[in-house]
Amino acid sequence: MDKRTVFKFLGYTLLIYLVVVGMMSFFQNHLIFHPSEFMTDSPDRLEVPWSDHYVETEDGTMIHGWLLKNEDAEHTVVFSHGNAGNISGRLDIAKTIYDKGVSVFLYDYRGYGNSEGSPNEDGFFDDARSVVNYLAGEQGIPTDSMIFYGRSLGGSAAAHQASEFNGAGLVLDSAFANIRSMAQSAYPFVPSFLVRAEFPTDQFLMNRGEIPVLFMHSPDDQIVPFDQGRQLYEQAEGEKRFVELRGGHNDNFHNSRDIYEEAWMEFIAQLNL
Repeated sequence: MDKRTVFKFLGYTLLIYLVVVGMMSFFQNHLIFHPSEFMTDSPDRLEVPWSDHYVETEDGTMIHGWLLKNEDAEHTVVFSHGNAGNISGRLDIAKTIYDKGVSVFLYDYRGYGNSEGSPNEDGFFDDARSVVNYLAGEQGIPTDSMIFYGRSLGGSAAAHQASEFNGAGLVLDSAFANIRSMAQSAYPFVPSFLVRAEFPTDQFLMNRGEIPVLFMHSPDDQIVPFDQGRQLYEQAEGEKRFVELRGGHNDNFHNSRDIYEEAWMEFIAQLNL
């Protein structure tokens, strides 16, 4: 292969690289958020008291949620789900938590399910903040009785809630430290400075105050590396516990239901002391 051919090859390779990296940078929201408007399930199936709720966010967007009400509960779990689907696909997890003697409020970020708008990072945290304000103001649920629970991307929402409100506890399930560390893990060829999004779960965690934290993560998680969960656990100060799950990122609940049940039961019992 002569020099001219080599330079042509390198030039085309560089061009392809720049196009791919540029498109990934430009379409970051589409890489992060995978909403669905189609509701696949209803709380009616659970045969528990529940109600529909619409929350107006700080920027005027209406987002939708379900409250599974346990009249004897001392705590309400605020459930922030992952980046795909909507709350209708999280009812089995919600019922498992509900059965441990708490109420559960599931909500959809903007652009998901029956919520208005389109997802973006600022709106994501606006939604998380507005939900807590709504529960405290409109539903009369004290913030210090709330357990902020986030799974995957929702871990950043829950940690954000814990950093802004004096909650009872925080649960991070298969969560990552921040989006840049995730991007470097999944796309090591993309320069970190091109990742505009932050989702700084690690920073929020450090500002959460003194509430206890339960971390859950599977060593076999193929989407959010196990090291991400361990990193969050190691940097967290104060009362904390780490629980290892079984299975991959999208099936660890079904493969670890017994672990989930025991971990939640012990965590809630600890808060009730």
